[in-house]
Amino acid sequence: MQAMKKAILAAAIIFLSISSCKKAENPVSPSWELRGKIVYSLGYANSYKHGIYVLDLSSPNPHPRLLVDGGSEPRVSPDGRAIVFTTDSPIDICRIGIDGGGMSNLTEGGPIDSWPDWSADGSKIVFARDSSPFETLWIMNADGSGLRQLTDTSYLATGPRWSPDGKSIAFLLRSPDNRYTSDLAFIDPHGIQITSVVKNVWMWPIEWFSTADYLLYMGRSNSFGFYSLYDLKGHTSRTIGLDGLRINKIHVWLGAEKLIIVGQTHEDSAASHWSVYLTTIRDPSTVQKIASGFSGIDDVAGSPDSSCVAVFGRIGGDKALSLYVVKIGEWSVTKVATLDTSATAMIIDFSEPPQWIR
Repeated sequence: MQAMKKAILAAAIIFLSISSCKKAENPVSPSWELRGKIVYSLGYANSYKHGIYVLDLSSPNPHPRLLVDGGSEPRVSPDGRAIVFTTDSPIDICRIGIDGGGMSNLTEGGPIDSWPDWSADGSKIVFARDSSPFETLWIMNADGSGLRQLTDTSYLATGPRWSPDGKSIAFLLRSPDNRYTSDLAFIDPHGIQITSVVKNVWMWPIEWFSTADYLLYMGRSNSFGFYSLYDLKGHTSRTIGLDGLRINKIHVWLGAEKLIIVGQTHEDSAASHWSVYLTTIRDPSTVQKIASGFSGIDDVAGSPDSSCVAVFGRIGGDKALSLYVVKIGEWSVTKVATLDTSATAMIIDFSEPPQWIR
């Protein structure tokens, strides 16, 4: 299942074609005040090898720091002090301090484990285990103790995401007679009740809004995927479709209750450019362009204070992946750091968007 997951991640990418306050001595904008850290994963071209990095934006001229060589799917704890992630080989769930200390393997010696996520209070971790014949969901304490099975092997359950209020876990469910599509489903942390709410869902991603009232997921029609919102109160689902805009990627901006969209208009497409837009959950049909002119965008992330959007991409003929920051209201694009000097890596950890934390 893990091999299939990696293959789907690679196919999906092709298909979808700051802690202390310091004034950052940024080479483009010397007076720009940056805060927090960004945690992200890079995958190397023609390889399943990954690395987890931390970029401290509060330090002058920030440089990427390799936190884990051979790790992917990083999820930062609610208090911002630890990261839980999946190792490349063997495929286990591990935990490490964001400063690089306290590394521990939480599921060492077990089956193939992946897709870790924290509970809202940081006391527990949910993950998927490759149990024959299907993946199952498990929960353990944050130190790896108290392991218990949440779902059985009568259906596939994977990609768990714990709600911000701690009351529910969203995941992807697939019955034995369905080989190609999944359902968006929910289960309570005690495993008492499972509710399937949406049919024909793409494998990834699932993202909660901070109020736990809405969920972003990717629907599927034949071989095409499309982003959709599920309203947990109204029990309704709606597709995010915008006239004249080809959408490549959408992420939930937790700090602002907004959506960050990477897309192309006809004019962008003619110039081989990508732009970044913002929209609200209440009216996703209305968008605001905040940055344009990127020759490629791998991913985006919003700042915790809702003031900036980070763009992992390239501008012009630059082959190196770089981090750019867009200041909301100023619409200026600032290159903050070069992330890949060899120009051989890209962000392929499609299941885990970069996380900008305080």
